[in-house]
Amino acid sequence: MPKQPSPRPLSKTGDEPGIPASAGGKAGKGSVSLSRGAFAFILACTFLAGLAAGSLVFQAMDQSTAPARQAAAPAPRDSLQAQQAQVQASRDANSPIASLESQAASRPNDKAALIALGNAYFDADRPAEAASVYERALALDPANADVWTDLGIMYRALGRYGDAVKAFERALAEVPGHVNAQFNAGVVRYFDLKDKEGGRRVFEALLQQHPGARAPDGRALADFLKSLP
Repeated sequence: MPKQPSPRPLSKTGDEPGIPASAGGKAGKGSVSLSRGAFAFILACTFLAGLAAGSLVFQAMDQSTAPARQAAAPAPRDSLQAQQAQVQASRDANSPIASLESQAASRPNDKAALIALGNAYFDADRPAEAASVYERALALDPANADVWTDLGIMYRALGRYGDAVKAFERALAEVPGHVNAQFNAGVVRYFDLKDKEGGRRVFEALLQQHPGARAPDGRALADFLKSLP
């Protein structure tokens, strides 16, 4: 599915110059933080087709009892499988997403709980679930430009490019000049819808508003524009 990693900033928050924070943006002091919104741009820059999802290998070895286990007879295969299933079930039950799912289920009208769950799905490379939860959050708070932007990115990950553009446009309607929404709208138009002229106009407008804007890789947005085919 066409998407990218949960990127991070258009420019780092702190000392590096970046795009000035816009109202409603996920920004740190002095620059815009695109902890989610920027990843569409990263995909555009690298021409990747999917999110890079990692996994952790769980090992439950207790070093203090290792020698005793080495001396003992091997456990039956069925017993080992049951133990592994129990470990996995315990991990699932205690995972951050499981906790957020429980909170959202118990508080279906709590937009903050829904947004937190949507963000967790986003970071876990689960776009369909993230989009569904973001839609529920927006039903409660339709003026949230940041959530519209994240929803647009999830639509893009699902290949719903037209819906992605509409979501970004809605974000811009709620917060004119919303940097993340504007940039991602340009990405989808240029790279996904193959509307190079339309996408370039979006990027150029953003550059005009923020001449010092930088890409996630540190390049000036002006240089990025020059590199577009």
